[in-house]
Amino acid sequence: KNIVSAPVATYPSLTELTYLKGVTSALQTQLNAKLNLTGGTLTGALSITLATGNSLIVDTNVLVVNATSNTVGFGTASPLTNVHMASSTTAAERGLLIAQHNSGVQAPYFNTRKSRGSEASPSAVASGDFIGIFDWRGYVGATNTYGAVGARIAALVNGTVTDSTTGLPTDLIF
Repeated sequence: KNIVSAPVATYPSLTELTYLKGVTSALQTQLNAKLNLTGGTLTGALSITLATGNSLIVDTNVLVVNATSNTVGFGTASPLTNVHMASSTTAAERGLLIAQHNSGVQAPYFNTRKSRGSEASPSAVASGDFIGIFDWRGYVGATNTYGAVGARIAALVNGTVTDSTTGLPTDLIF
């Protein structure tokens, strides 16, 4: 065999060579020892960083994390809101489930929070602020859209906000 010198530009760097130090078998064999291509178990923390424009997709649409819109979809490949759940199942167990299991009197807890300002620097809500809204909408076939709100329950601050010890004057609107 003839030995031919390669151009310097194609030489591996010192960093690349240190990655190979101690390799005693094929690289795929080394990788398979950590997590085989056909499956395995990861232990410890797993950190995945997605560049803008990329997505993490599990089984087409079971879980979709969209790094461009910063949205998460369960059952949808195109999440429309921060968290978007979609399903076509008619099973008795469907939708969102919040469970509480203990020997005390505590029940499952659904919590909404509203502040003015920002998450890092919140400021007090004011009279007239909505602090939580549940809307129900139905698809309107004639206009191919989810029409106006069919029903709503809203919590509205109604009065002067002083401090947390005096409570928050709130109306529940149906």
